[in-house]
Amino acid sequence: MSFLTGLALKRLSVTILVIILLLVAGVSTFRSLERELFPEFEFPNISISTVYPSANPDAVMRDVTEPIEEAIEGMDGLKDLQSVSSENLSLVLATFEFGEDLEEAERTIESNLTGLEFPAAVEDPDIFRITNDTIPVLQLSVTGDRDIPALQRILDELIIPRIEGVDGVFDTFIVGEVDEQVVVLYEEKGVLSVPKSALYRTSKQMMVRVMNGAVLEERAVIPGDSDGSWVSVLEGLEEGDRVVVDTAPVASKG
Repeated sequence: MSFLTGLALKRLSVTILVIILLLVAGVSTFRSLERELFPEFEFPNISISTVYPSANPDAVMRDVTEPIEEAIEGMDGLKDLQSVSSENLSLVLATFEFGEDLEEAERTIESNLTGLEFPAAVEDPDIFRITNDTIPVLQLSVTGDRDIPALQRILDELIIPRIEGVDGVFDTFIVGEVDEQVVVLYEEKGVLSVPKSALYRTSKQMMVRVMNGAVLEERAVIPGDSDGSWVSVLEGLEEGDRVVVDTAPVASKG
């Protein structure tokens, strides 16, 4: 029998008291520990999310995603670069080696993107490091037989307030918003005119974006003379077409 065992048996009451004190101290320490259902941890990733209202995936890739990728490529510690170009949204995911200083990497990305020139409708890129707190827990899509502005009003007035009223909801955001604006376009000498900001150039031709119901489509046009703010359209549009100007669909009328 060891010395400690013998001492414990001889002083049984003291031994029991010590055990009780240790149990009480353990329970007290456990109850004072900070506990989280989902403890925060950080991935070696930085996300660059950019909203391009009323743009189709091809335009998003050409005007936003590819310039961002070119600005990020070659960074120290960059392991992988992935991107998704969808309607209205560009998402670029930069993956770094474990151990890289992500705060410094985030500052470098912000600096590299500062000099980029996007189309006027493109919103400022949202750059953030990915943690479990930044991952959306619920994503919903909305479709219907109404146009986009009508669906947006339903979201703004009915759906979003109810979601934000749920206990524990930190934030909500909508992708693909379109501000409703109706501009009566004028016709001079039988020629339809559109705001200059509605036109953009591809490698081959001039284009406009037209709302076809709830669907946004690109349409090739042949522009004519311009007075600085308005451009005549010789071919490609008809009276009543709803042309997207920056972030707003425009009702085109003669």
